[in-house]
This record gives sequence, structure tokens and C-alpha cells, in this order.
Amino acid sequence: YNYIRDVLGRVTYQMNNKAKFAGYYDYIKKYRSNDMQSLYDPETAARVWTSPNYSTGQIKYTGALTSKFLVEAGWAMNIERRNTEMQPGIEAERGTPAWFAGATYAAANTTLGGASNSAFTAGSEWPDRYSYTASASYVTGSHNIKDGFNGTYGTFYHEVRANADLYQE
Repeated sequence: YNYIRDVLGRVTYQMNNKAKFAGYYDYIKKYRSNDMQSLYDPETAARVWTSPNYSTGQIKYTGALTSKFLVEAGWAMNIERRNTEMQPGIEAERGTPAWFAGATYAAANTTLGGASNSAFTAGSEWPDRYSYTASASYVTGSHNIKDGFNGTYGTFYHEVRANADLYQE
């Protein structure tokens, strides 16, 4: 059982004949119940993927302050939070005998790979990135000048777990 659900909103607001705001927000929810390669045991080695927040969005202001002076400013976001978990009952508590015994068995000497006993890894990747920009333009009949700035900021949380912290052939 897998699904992808998407909700998207977009709006433009013309404040007057010289200024407007525009923006959008796109939110995606994903679920994959059996992420695996060929020759993987679906009962033990497949992973469950979820996306608790997978979204993009932006807002932008554009304004002609005079017939020769234009300003633009915006902010955007890109969030791609992904979690991968082992099948229910497969991941063991770190340091226990079940954790040491639960290492992934990788098929040796095969071109298509293969795994059993547990997934190679489980974990989370949460890259959150934001950007901003602003500019001002001055235009005459024969000359123009534009100046501005932009930048980005964000975080990237990354966590990986594996039974026994290894795999064996």
C-alpha cells in the first residue's frame, strides 16, 4: 500500500496598479510500505518510507514606487523531511542481544544484490532550506541600474540506525 497526496495553493493579490503580492504553497505527503530492491526479503529487509513534511513555497512582492523605480522582494522555502523505518518488529533496541543478532544478511556474489533479516539502515533526513532576495531597479530612457541581495539559510538533520551497526555476507 503506497500513496502520494498533494495539496497546492497559489494566490496573486494586486494591491493597486503599482503593487502586487504573489505566493504559493505545495505540500506533499508520501508513504511507501515496502521500499526494497530485487532479491530483498519483503518481510524483513524492506523499509517503510514516510514524509512528515515535504513542502515548498514562496512569497514575492513587486512594486513600482514611481514610473522609474521598481522594488522586488521575496522569500522561499524547501522542506524535504523523509523518514525510513524497518518493518514492524525488525529494529531492535541498541545493545541488546536481539540488536546484535539482527544484522542484515547481504547476499554474496550476486549481481542483483539481496538482503534479509533486516533492512540495511533506518533513519531520517530533514533538509530545511530557506532563501530570501530583494532588489531595486532604477530605469531611465537610456540607462538603468539594478542592485540587490540574496541569501539562504537552513538546517540538515541526518540520523542513521542499523541493527548491530553492520551487515554481513
